[in-house]
Order: sequence, then C-alpha cells, then structure tokens
Amino acid sequence: MRTNPNSLQQPSTCRAARACQAPISSAKVAVGRQGKFRGSSPMEWLVLIVIGFVIYRVTRKKKKPEPKPDFANFKLEPVTRRNDPTSSSPARHATDSDTLARWGVTVSLSTSSGSRSNNKDPGRWLPPSESITIKGITIKGGLFYVGGLFPGQSHYDVDNCLVDPTLTVAKTAVGAQMNYWPSYSTIGATARRGYLEWLASDRSDPNADIGYVFLYFYGIERRMFVDKAIAEAPTLIAEVRRLKALRTDNNSFQRYAEAFLQSAQALMGVTPTEPDLTDVDAAMSDLKLPVLMYLGRKLAQQEPLNAFDSLAWLLGAPDVYSKTALTRCWDEFKLLWAVRFAAKYPKGRKVSTPKTLLKAHYRACSGNFGADIPLAGDFPDITAVSAPMKPLRELYNRCIDDLEAYSRLLGRKPQTRGKPESILLLPKEIQHSVANSPLKAISEYLTTAFSGDDTFVTSAEKMLETFSVEQDEKKTLAAQMAQIAPAFDAMNVGFEPDKRYGSSSFPKDGTVVLFRRTEQQEVNPEKPEYQIAKTLIEVTSLAAAADGGVNPAELAAVKADIQALNGLNPAEKQRLAAYAKLLAEDAPRQQGVMSRLAKLSSAEKARVASSAIASVLADGHADPAEMKFLEKLYKALGMPADELYSAVHRGAIVIDEPVTVVAEEAPRGRAIPKKPAPAAIPASSGIKIDMARLERIKSETSAVSNLLADIFVEETPAPAATAPIVVEASAFEGLDAAHARLVVLFLAQPEYDRGAFEEEARGLQLMPDGAVETINEWAFDTFDEPLLDGEDTIVVAEHLVAKLKEMEVRA
Repeated sequence: MRTNPNSLQQPSTCRAARACQAPISSAKVAVGRQGKFRGSSPMEWLVLIVIGFVIYRVTRKKKKPEPKPDFANFKLEPVTRRNDPTSSSPARHATDSDTLARWGVTVSLSTSSGSRSNNKDPGRWLPPSESITIKGITIKGGLFYVGGLFPGQSHYDVDNCLVDPTLTVAKTAVGAQMNYWPSYSTIGATARRGYLEWLASDRSDPNADIGYVFLYFYGIERRMFVDKAIAEAPTLIAEVRRLKALRTDNNSFQRYAEAFLQSAQALMGVTPTEPDLTDVDAAMSDLKLPVLMYLGRKLAQQEPLNAFDSLAWLLGAPDVYSKTALTRCWDEFKLLWAVRFAAKYPKGRKVSTPKTLLKAHYRACSGNFGADIPLAGDFPDITAVSAPMKPLRELYNRCIDDLEAYSRLLGRKPQTRGKPESILLLPKEIQHSVANSPLKAISEYLTTAFSGDDTFVTSAEKMLETFSVEQDEKKTLAAQMAQIAPAFDAMNVGFEPDKRYGSSSFPKDGTVVLFRRTEQQEVNPEKPEYQIAKTLIEVTSLAAAADGGVNPAELAAVKADIQALNGLNPAEKQRLAAYAKLLAEDAPRQQGVMSRLAKLSSAEKARVASSAIASVLADGHADPAEMKFLEKLYKALGMPADELYSAVHRGAIVIDEPVTVVAEEAPRGRAIPKKPAPAAIPASSGIKIDMARLERIKSETSAVSNLLADIFVEETPAPAATAPIVVEASAFEGLDAAHARLVVLFLAQPEYDRGAFEEEARGLQLMPDGAVETINEWAFDTFDEPLLDGEDTIVVAEHLVAKLKEMEVRA
C-alpha cells in the first residue's frame, strides 16, 4: 500500500509529547499550590517567584510552533511498494556533483525528545579524521555528535542524536534493548554500551540493532540539513547509501534513507533524470524527485510524453496497484505497453502544463526539524494533473488482462519461459520480439526450408535442436514434441509422424516430414475413410519396400490416388500425402518394417494379403501395375506367388494381361481353357484407389490397420523377463483393469522391449499400439502429458512413476 503522508507525523508528535510531558506536570503542581500561600513573607515571595518562573518556562515551550511543512504540491515520502508494504525497493541515485548548488534551505527546529541533561558542554560534530574515547571505548571515524546540549537548547531540549559522555554506560551490552524512536539520553545503560561499541566497529554488521543505525542516521541528517555542511555533503551521502545497501532488511530505514538521498541530491543540483523502469519494484514506488523534475521539464517545454514516461507517471499514481501478471511478466509487459502505446499515440502523449510548481520538503527521521528544499529552476508538478490518466489506465488494464494466461503458465511451470509453449500465450504483437523468443528462429528456419517446396524432410533430433527444445532423457519424445506442436499449429505448419493424428511415434534420429498447411479444415483421424486411406498407403509402402524402397514415380502415383479419394477434405488429403512421403523417405523404417513383417504369423500375413487383394481388385480387374504391387507384397510377406494367383482366380477377377507362372502339367481328361481376350491397359501406371473399393474392404481394413500399426514400429532384443505382476482391479481411476496391468508392469521395470511388451499386451487381449494409445490418452487426462513412449523400447516417463505409485497405494 502507498504510504500515508500523515503517518509520517507520528514519530514527531510522540517525541514532542514526551518532551513536553515533564514541564507540563510541574506547572500543574506549582499552580495548585498558589492558593495555600497568604501574606507577604519572604518565603512566600520566594515561592511565588519560583512558580512564576516555572509558568514562564512552560508557556514559552507551549508557544513554540511545530514545523508545518508544505506538502500541497510535492510529497517527499518514504519509498514503498503499494502491493507489499513490508518490502523495499532499490533506488537509482544521481551522481554527486563536485560543485554544489546554492543552499537556500529553510529549516524549522522543534523540541527534542531527550531527557533533562546536566552536561553543559556544547554539542559538536566529530569529523571522520577525529577519534574519541567514551567510557573506555575508543571510537574512530567520527560522523556523529558528542556533548550535552546544542547551542540555543535548554537542559530539556537534548537532541536524540547527541552522545553525552557523562551518561552511565554498562560494562556489557548483553540484553540491550532499544525502542522504535531511540534517543541516546533515554536509552538504557546496556543499550548505550551497545551503541558505542557499534560506533567503535566498522559499522557494517547487518545484524546489529537497527536502533543503532537510526541514532547514527539522526546525526547525519542534522549535519546535512541543519548545519548545512556543504563540503561534507558527498561523504554524508555516501555513508547513507552504504547504510541503505547494508540494511535492506528494515523497510522503515529504507524509506527514510531514500528520502534523505533525494533531498540531499536536490541540494547538490540534481539533474532531471529519465524514469528507470529496469526493476518492477522501483517502478511501482513513488516517483523520485529527479524523475518528477524530468517530467516537469517536459511539460514546461510542451514536449509529448513517450511510452515509458507515461508508464512511470501512471505507476507512480497513488491509486494504481501492482498485479501478479505485472510483477511476474515485467519485461513482457513493458514490451507490450510500448507496442500498444505507439499504436495509440504514434506522436507521444500530449499533457497540458499545470500551473502548480514542484516543491520539495524534507521531514527529518528524528522528528526534530523539517527543511524546504530549493530546486534549480521552476518545474511544473505533473502530480497535479489527473484527467489524462484515464486512457492510460485503460491501456494498462488491457495489457495486464492479455498477459494473464501467460502469467498463470509461468506460475505453474516457470521453466517454460522462453519456450514455444509459453510464448504462444503472449499477445501476437510481441511473440516474435520478446527476449529469446524461439518463434523468430523457427519462422526463419521454416521460410528457408520451404523456399523450394511445400514439404521438406529433417530428423526429429535436428528439429528439437533448432527449435530450442531442451533435451531431457527423463521426458518422452512425445512430451518433447508436444512443446513445439503448438508453435507449428500457430504458424500453419504440420509434421508427420504426429501422434495426435494417429501416426506412430519415432526415435530422435528418425525422419520427420514438415509441410505447409495450406488447408485449414479439421483433420479427423478416426473417420473410416481416413483410416482406410492410411492403411492403403502403408500397404503400398510395404510392397515398395520389398523392392528396395519407394521411388519418386511410385510416390507421385500414391499422392495422385490420395487426391482422387472421396470422403476426405483437403486438409486430410494433405496430411496423408505427407505421411506417404514419410514412409517413402525413411529407409531405416522400411528395413525395420520388412524384418518385422517376416515375423507375422501365417494367419496375420494372410489377413494383410487378403486386404491388399481386396483393395487392389475391388473393381473386378487388375492391371499390370496392380499385379506388380501384389507380387511385391507377397514377396515381402514371404508367401508363394502361386497363392497370389490362386487368390486372384478364386475371386473371379479378370487379369488385364497374361501372367507368367511356373508351368505345371494339365490333368488328363480336361480341355485347356481358351486364352482370354486382351484387355486395354489403363493409362495410369499408379495404384488405383476409389471409394467402390473402400466400401468393399472396410470390414477388413480395421483389423489390418492394427497389424500395420504393430509393423510400423521398431524393436530391440528383449531383456530378461521379469516375474508377472497381477492386478485384480484397476488401481488407476479412469483406466480399465487390463490397461492398468500394463501400467503396473512399468512400475517394476521402467522400460520394456517391443517384443516383450507386445507379448504382455496380447496376453491381456490388447493390441499393443492401441494399448499404448489408450494409456497415453488416460495420462493426458490425468497428468497433461503422455506416460509411455518409444519404438524399439517402450519407456515410461520416470517423473510420473512416483505419482503412479501413490495412486496405486491409495487404491
């Protein structure tokens, strides 16, 4: 909260009350006795004279006016944060000038809070070069007052900063205590011992009683503003700066020290200074005098305020408060403010010049004096202007509101600062310009990559490195890819394989196809037409891999066939074409596919072959290219070619061209059939796919898709098998018992090779890849990230294991 100016009067009032308490009491007693004296004896006259003298003294003290500083136009208040009254704000100081301005300081002295002093020695200032011994304690370095009274003060006017060598000092400072407004004449003997020992030290103990620092500070401020020690000003300012830096633990001292520095620098001819918005705490403090002078000079010269002038003025207003988004996202806020301010006020913000002039007044921390501080010139007081604040407040609130989502993410995940995940939550005006934004590098990288085509091929590892994704072995690749997926979406770039659209994951050294998303329709990977088309692409890749890989002509034919499909929107066709390119470009994946294809059971191979034949021959005939495709597929499956031709003939399919097979002897008693009439060869050499075929093979495609999902992953030799873990019911809410058993496996063993995992999954009557997908969908709902990942080896996200075990125990 902002400091109440009236609250600063309390120390002075309390001290004045304490100072006047004893004299007032004496006066009352004396007046009460007057009625008892009759006659005119010498003793009675003597008593009356004493009473009159006492009344005169009391009346004289009561007439002494308290200083009434002028706070109408400028309030030189202690610096405080409005949102946290217990904290302090670092200050920025002007450089001390060797040439001091004229010292036209008007000082108002008030009654001190000290007790009666019997020491008549005049108080004097000890310079740094002088040492003194008090009660056996030798003090070097000076910078404090010593004596009984200051000139013009009575025995009841002892200044609280004055060190009286005649007062009692304890032998030890153990147990010393001081009140909030200490005075050397009233603190206890042990406290005096502690203070003198502190003065004799280097005065740098950060844990020393703060009362010692205040007593010391009282003398410095008196020397600066009452004695007007011009030559010593740099030394005094430097000492207060040192103390301020030393005692950051005490906010009260921070405020008084800052007020001293501002006033002292004003006396030295401080130069008007632009606002320093480096630190949010300092920015949220009251406006410093040099900044007020700077803004006043701009108003006097009728110069418009720029973005940061206006921001400093706004944040210095007493009714503008800090918010979490401001303190947490200070740099981002300043950037957003500057962009939007420039858009609203391209020539700056004009503010009418007020007639009220800036004034400065110093109110002593000791409560013993106040000082009007002269300024080097007339400066309009910007705090007297309020009307232009309204549009600035509105702009401030909009900026804060638009940073809330970003701020909340940083609150939950501070490590995401500077990552695409958080940058994308920033307003678009600053996404590319915020410090260390990866989006600029991503945009430049993609512009270069897409210069010649709408697609390009890279590796997952290279992509993660380029996009500044931290390589974390404890995190699954899917989790790391999830960090940059939103960035791609925001820039209308897609990639394959993308698990969000049904593709299998990939190793870090695997291939990634990036493509520019020119179509914006929604992609639905669950729709039958999409799954069927994807299955046919995978079957085509299998067949091509049997012949050494997919050549450009074959890939072009597949893409052409994808475009001819019905039931798919342009965005779905574009993603399928990228998937086809992925399968064509990833040679290691093709080799792995072929090796795993050979491991399928006879029944599973037959299902793949049957689906392929049904899709290729759904129109009732087969052209040479289609028969070549089927021959490659049968070769990849390790199935005899004659089984292919038998299957073709069983389906009463017309082959467009004679197919040479192994000659066999015709059984006797049967006529050799006539050679069928030749059929025209279609012009296209690609693989023909149409919806008529798709309708025929829908029922088989789902099963074959599951087989292909298992084929298009990697595997490594299995480690030694572990003892099976039995789970009677699901320990994880939202996950059925069968899938829960798979999760429990990973609690005992953090990784499984593909073969062992598939065996466990099939033992639970689950399709392996389908099980991984189900578990990860549950994990996304539960933990906001996938649980399992990997190709050759299925691994669990290690940082989630502890949470899983807790869930298991609770169940």
